[in-house]
Amino acid sequence: MDEVIVHWSRSWSFHDLYRNPDLWYTRGIYAILTPSPISLLYIGMVYDQRFSTEIAHHLGPLDRGFPVVSRAGSVGRWIYKHVTTNPRAKIADIELITGNRISRQLVQDIEAALIMLNQPPANLRSMRRYYGRPVRIHHTGSRKPFEKVDIVE
Repeated sequence: MDEVIVHWSRSWSFHDLYRNPDLWYTRGIYAILTPSPISLLYIGMVYDQRFSTEIAHHLGPLDRGFPVVSRAGSVGRWIYKHVTTNPRAKIADIELITGNRISRQLVQDIEAALIMLNQPPANLRSMRRYYGRPVRIHHTGSRKPFEKVDIVE
């Protein structure tokens, strides 16, 4: 069983996503949330890509501080239509405790496990069954709405 620590950042506003250099990690997990009360809307992953690029792809650009809904991806349009026009995002770096190294497949397995466990409404895949390798995920940092440890076998 692979064992990882997922270090969650604080919650970022949509406006901050485009301006903060801390969002330049190139592999990990991100979550899109409602602003208040905190509720999980979407879980995604990046590998060899920047968080800010991937999140901007989903949520679209800003114009005068407001999202351009028509230029958002399908996830962003769903969020804007059904939930909020002011989503928040958390990003997480992954630290491997056991196993060889962090690979694209491991990051995909972590993403799929979190989607299956948390059932975010904007995710359409990995909702019913988990087909990845067994994984134990320890959440640290600003982990709300995630549990302290998730185990998927």
